[in-house]
Amino acid sequence: ITLPGCGVAVAVAVRFYALIAGVLFATVVVPCNYALSIFGPIALSSATAAFIARIHLGDIPAFTAPTYGETGTLDVPLSFILGILCGLTAITFLTVTEYLTEKVREIATKYNISFLLLPPIAGIAIGFIGALQPEIFGVGYEAITRALEGNYSLKAILTILILKFMATAITISC
Repeated sequence: ITLPGCGVAVAVAVRFYALIAGVLFATVVVPCNYALSIFGPIALSSATAAFIARIHLGDIPAFTAPTYGETGTLDVPLSFILGILCGLTAITFLTVTEYLTEKVREIATKYNISFLLLPPIAGIAIGFIGALQPEIFGVGYEAITRALEGNYSLKAILTILILKFMATAITISC
């Protein structure tokens, strides 16, 4: 249980320059256990990976956010609303992914489809989604940077969000 958690923590810490996020994500998602015997190695592997990545890659932020101007009193309630929307989106994502996983397993069992065929089927489905919107592939640095710079309309951002949501749910469920 500890080794996959360490791997996830390392991946998040290095890819997003987010040491603490890597530890929290790995302890919540992978082992679902907060015991010190699991938390310690995950935290150590995340810190080590972040340290080595900084030495080799430099201290470069994952995203460069443009300057938006002064903050105002309206920013606090808007940030609160955004936080609520992000939380609801996360809950929806987890619920849909769990439901889709159950349905895929039921359909595969019902029609006697080998579980070994599910990943290629998912790959084909994700390929079709990616043909419609290539921004869904990968981590999304380019798409996030473009969104931060204001190069996408709200409709484009929502489209990317929904398609990335679908592609990730398909990947996890198969």
